[in-house]
Amino acid sequence: MQTLILVTRLFAQQPRHVPPVHDEPLRFFDTPENIIFYVVLPAVVVILYFIWRYNVHKMRKNDREKKTPDKD
Repeated sequence: MQTLILVTRLFAQQPRHVPPVHDEPLRFFDTPENIIFYVVLPAVVVILYFIWRYNVHKMRKNDREKKTPDKD
């Protein structure tokens, strides 16, 4: 079993297209462009999605009320 593990380690290939690992974290808040791209735009997309879903729900509710006959 150990020879199988040793052989696979010997013939394992190192990926050459992967960028090297850096120890420093990404800096999202260094430039205004990063703040807009990583914070503001996703927040706007989420808010617009909820507004759209609310409007769709409201339109469907109005359509259902129009289809039901009045009980007078």
